Amino acid sequence: MATSATHSPTRATPAAPVPEFRTQRRTRISDLDRFGSVHNLSLIRYIEDAQVELTAAGQPDERVLDVAWSVVHRDTTFLVPLPMLAEPVGIATTVARLGRSDMTLATRIEHRGVVHARSLDRFVACDHHGMRRRVDDGELRWLRRWMVGTRDIAFGVGGPRREGRFV
Repeated sequence: MATSATHSPTRATPAAPVPEFRTQRRTRISDLDRFGSVHNLSLIRYIEDAQVELTAAGQPDERVLDVAWSVVHRDTTFLVPLPMLAEPVGIATTVARLGRSDMTLATRIEHRGVVHARSLDRFVACDHHGMRRRVDDGELRWLRRWMVGTRDIAFGVGGPRREGRFV
């Protein structure tokens, strides 16, 4: 007997997959607090390490880590304690917002479908003197791979650059 899938108007259509940069970390004994859970500071370190991996993973002309980025805001929420585990935990990072001289990364730590921590972190691009600068085309190309939706305001949601000015 053959069965066929039918579209039900009451069910939501699955959304397109979100582009995520994924990496893994193993919990270590030195990461634990006195209650046997991974300490919140260690979770922040996992998040920072994953964000650095994202920025260093591009091709030589796309590497975002070759320039300075300053963290100007970090909003981390610790949801469920993460115990010591034999297998690695997953860390997923996406670009939640991309501006002319800044970006916001959304990162979460999860294991077997349970999200243990989430972080929304804003970074500002800096030049070699520590002054704010615009994100260049190679950086934009790389970061747009990991964009969620159309929160790209670098060129007015993907619009062109005219006469050296951003629109």
